Amino acid sequence: MPALVDKSGVTKICVDDFAFRKRYSYGTVMVDLESHRIIDLLDSRETGKVEEWLKSYPNIQVISRDGAQAYASAAANSHPRALQISDRFHLLKNLSGAVEEYMYRLFPSRLAIPAVSQNPEMQALYDTRNRTERILFARKKTL
Repeated sequence: MPALVDKSGVTKICVDDFAFRKRYSYGTVMVDLESHRIIDLLDSRETGKVEEWLKSYPNIQVISRDGAQAYASAAANSHPRALQISDRFHLLKNLSGAVEEYMYRLFPSRLAIPAVSQNPEMQALYDTRNRTERILFARKKTL
């Protein structure tokens, strides 16, 4: 039987959701941020259940969570003085999304990349409007 968790020793916790079955049923996982071990699994993501669980750990000072409103409410109601931070995955996801959006606004959809130099033979080919001449030129190159 696994050892019980010392509730007074847990000060930093991560709250995240997981899928029992995608799009149908979800649960909540509680992880100790100092030992990196799972403390508990809840069978739902409901604010009330998460809040009740958090209240049973009196010394929580830091709560790492995703952006879900249910977890934000549960953390604020159970430990109003605890520091709430975004977890690494969601922090990087939001940062990369903001950078991508900025890049799309900053740069046009197409960028012209000028050639540094072209040999005279290729330039003559590009300047030729006659399709037959271009085809003959291409055949000479392959032979």
